[in-house]
Amino acid sequence: MRILYMKNKIIKSIEKGLFFLSSNQLSSGEFLTMRAEKRGMKNSSYIKSMFFTTFALHSLSRLKNAFSINEIVQKATKFLLNEKEGIGFWHFSGKGTHLPLDLDCTCCALAALFENDVELEYQTIAEYLLNYRNEKGIFYTWILDRYLTKTNGGFKNGIDWVVNANVLFSD
Repeated sequence: MRILYMKNKIIKSIEKGLFFLSSNQLSSGEFLTMRAEKRGMKNSSYIKSMFFTTFALHSLSRLKNAFSINEIVQKATKFLLNEKEGIGFWHFSGKGTHLPLDLDCTCCALAALFENDVELEYQTIAEYLLNYRNEKGIFYTWILDRYLTKTNGGFKNGIDWVVNANVLFSD
């Protein structure tokens, strides 16, 4: 009896979470991202970010066989596809940002789309991304390639452990 009670409680919690996500998903399909300089989110402001939508989609992919989430997922995948540049590259803040395309946002978007059965040229994109490694095989942060970005904006292509973790995450 206790197990059934806990199972129902977990299901209700997941349903509440899905309702929250659905209610806060923007019409574009993006999941609302806010930033604030102080605790309590005082004076918070919206930031456009395709990056956080990838993680919501990743988590939702685990629920697709147990809950009705098609509308949420379709809106989010449409948002990511609208923010895609070239055959499959992304900026942290989406199209029109001053930031260059980057590897971890690209890899997280690819993973989220793949998990949700979106067809892309994954093999071709992966082969291209392999060009952005140093001599030790560690991935750089940015895709600083003139074909893909209008300007490098003075960005230096450093090594970041989070970028490398996210690239491996999408493997």
